[in-house]
Amino acid sequence: MSTPNTRGLAYAGGVGYAMWQRSLLELARVKGGLLPTTIAPIIFLLGITGQFGDLSSLPGFPTDSYINRLIPL
Repeated sequence: MSTPNTRGLAYAGGVGYAMWQRSLLELARVKGGLLPTTIAPIIFLLGITGQFGDLSSLPGFPTDSYINRLIPL
């Protein structure tokens, strides 16, 4: 039998941190990579809000705006 891996989450956290650093360095190198990363979620948010925005007028809906339901700030 083999011994269990004792590094577990600490190792996975280190790998995640290294991947995060790598992606930040790539964004610093390739300036155009940031544009689709920020524009696509904004377009999806506006599309979903436009499609389901009238739900906020239903009685019992907790907020005045559907976008406040999606992004609770």
